[in-house]
Amino acid sequence: MKFILSTLILVTLLSCATNKDKDQESATVKKAKLYYNKGTADLLNKDYTIALKHLLDSHALNPNDSKTLNNLGMAYYFKKRPQTAIRFIKKSIEIDPKNTDARMNLATIYTNSNELNEAEKQYMTVLDDLTYQGQYKTYYNLALLHLKKNQRAKALTYFKQSLNENSQYCPAHYKLGEMFFNKGQYNLALDKFKSASAGVCYDNPMPVYHQAVTYMKLKEFGTAKLKLEEILERFSLTKYETMARKKLKVLSNIQQRQINQF
Repeated sequence: MKFILSTLILVTLLSCATNKDKDQESATVKKAKLYYNKGTADLLNKDYTIALKHLLDSHALNPNDSKTLNNLGMAYYFKKRPQTAIRFIKKSIEIDPKNTDARMNLATIYTNSNELNEAEKQYMTVLDDLTYQGQYKTYYNLALLHLKKNQRAKALTYFKQSLNENSQYCPAHYKLGEMFFNKGQYNLALDKFKSASAGVCYDNPMPVYHQAVTYMKLKEFGTAKLKLEEILERFSLTKYETMARKKLKVLSNIQQRQINQF
């Protein structure tokens, strides 16, 4: 009986100790999550110094959390420490190879550092994740990568694939507009610039300005003037107001020359 009793007591004590450890672990993980959430919010608000502090606090409490490592890497990246960023993001992927967001970040850092082959490998791995809902961004980033390589045909294909995944992705419309404009295909460019300023991108001045410039190339000066005046009204106190005023002067000179010809 003593043996049984002592065994039961031992099991109970071990059980209590295990539960206590779990409670402590749970409290630590909760605290780590609080720091993680604060740090992530700081990242989104572009307060990178405070973000780094909070994410380091989270990492100290929970050093093997893939999401924390990823965001910590991005905090270091925005603090101009790309090699440290790469180290943390690689660790994030090592812990969780399915952390596609981390892999996307790593690929983007490689792209910005002109390590284009390494970047492409990461993006192609992302494309293998059939459950990832942001593949339109993957295709877009691959297109930008191939523009850097001066491989315009591939870039064009990837921009189109991006829009196949998300027809309202304004940056892809805009970049296609730039490509068509540079090739002198002004009607195609205009169509893309219009799409790039629709929906959620309505408040983006870049495609509106480029619509005006394209109308000038098409010699539709009246419509170009209306677009430039729209920029003055909607985007005052931005650099696009200054750019629009300069174009209006150019437009005025063109129209004056046309009048003088008659």
